[in-house]
Amino acid sequence: RQMHMLAILDRTSGALKWHHSGSWIRQHDPDITEQGTIEVFNNNPPVDNEMFLEGGSTIVGYDPASGVAEKLYPLDDSQPFYTDIMGTHQRLNNGNRLITESRAGRLFEIDGNGKIVWEYIGAYDETHSLLFEDAIRYEKSFFNDTQWQC
Repeated sequence: RQMHMLAILDRTSGALKWHHSGSWIRQHDPDITEQGTIEVFNNNPPVDNEMFLEGGSTIVGYDPASGVAEKLYPLDDSQPFYTDIMGTHQRLNNGNRLITESRAGRLFEIDGNGKIVWEYIGAYDETHSLLFEDAIRYEKSFFNDTQWQC
């Protein structure tokens, strides 16, 4: 992460199998998609970086086959978000994405066009907020209350 690099290691030996440095900074929370691309949360602290919003976090998609990186969110300057630490993203079954903006105490979901469909801000008071490390969306079927015993 501090090398601003994506890497794939052999699970058994720990050997480095593949790596690439790109236009991301302090990236983490990688997901390899069924199409073979890699999607990461890019903290992107303030720097002069023409590909991404200056000093704004982004969700980045990288295609190792073509070497092409693209900003998946935000799609323009109208919905910036930023957390210098932590932050997660989860692609949902309906094509939406759940994003955790940790330092802002904010959880939000975007649709495939980058439109915010809902958000929650955990305000503590007028100047402080909660810190969310992570958020995960579970399908309703995950909660099978017939197995719960009190």
